[in-house]
Amino acid sequence: MASNKEYALFCLENPLLDIQAFGDQALLDKYGLKANDAILAEEKHKPLYEDLLNNYDAKLIAGGAAQNTARGAQYMLPPNSVVYVGGVGDDKYSAILQDAVKTAGLRVEYRVEKTVPTGRCGVVITGHNRSMCTDLGAANHYGLDHLKKPEIWSLVENAEAYYVGGYHFTGEFPPLVPGRASA
Repeated sequence: MASNKEYALFCLENPLLDIQAFGDQALLDKYGLKANDAILAEEKHKPLYEDLLNNYDAKLIAGGAAQNTARGAQYMLPPNSVVYVGGVGDDKYSAILQDAVKTAGLRVEYRVEKTVPTGRCGVVITGHNRSMCTDLGAANHYGLDHLKKPEIWSLVENAEAYYVGGYHFTGEFPPLVPGRASA
């Protein structure tokens, strides 16, 4: 990315708020988690996020594979080099996520889903193990309507490089451009 073009790297995937804390076997047992595992949350796991926030010294980190990549790239590149797109809810988790990415200097263009909470990943650290329990929430409801908005699509057209994480394609997406296959 040798040019001076703003937002030369365009990233798209599932934005998550990582809620990371040191725990113990009792915490893992409480939520039916295994040491060093990564799962999608079921209903029984959903209280984990508030438990970590309220009862542990939790770190709040802008997460999700592509958002992590975008933050890392923006750290190394000149200002205004990276833009990140994905879906979030209209809740306190989204506000925390917005603050976290602002601190990293990352431009985000989130689609806000009013009826579904922001995606969260509870990360319980026990010894050398990291157990992750993810509720995709609004990230799993990202729609092409947002991507096709002229102000968002212009970011796609003006980018020089793209990072579209595979986790984003959990559903069927029609082709964006006629004649091209969908994901």
